[in-house]
Amino acid sequence: MNVGLLLNKIGHSLRKEGVKGTLQRIFISFRNEKRADAFDIKYGTDTAGNIPLWQLNVASKNVKLGVRYQPIPEDIFRSSIHRVEVDPSSYVFIDLGCGKARTLIVASQLGFAQVIGVEFARELADVAEKNLRALNIGNREWNNYPR
Repeated sequence: MNVGLLLNKIGHSLRKEGVKGTLQRIFISFRNEKRADAFDIKYGTDTAGNIPLWQLNVASKNVKLGVRYQPIPEDIFRSSIHRVEVDPSSYVFIDLGCGKARTLIVASQLGFAQVIGVEFARELADVAEKNLRALNIGNREWNNYPR
């Protein structure tokens, strides 16, 4: 847990939303328990849930600019890609802030030539790697952070 980031976020929230709004955010943050959703049940993955960044160990100074991990609903992502009206097999899909890799899984299913995920939270990157390996998606070589 990044206590410094948590305190920074609480201070920002107090200034922006007051005591009541801040307490509501804290309550919601702790209430969001980890549970599988329809996507995870279907694919046997772990991509669901909202995780505030202060609950993760992120070494990057950019962590203060982020808010949380939250996966995009599969149907919204699929319809967004279909609206672009391009042949995915001609493109590489790069997800900056890939989290647990839900978009990478769907992009792979949509037929992108290659999918690449970039994530600054080590815990999320580890889950993403596990999810992609379980579904046999991606490279056999993984670029890992030092552990």
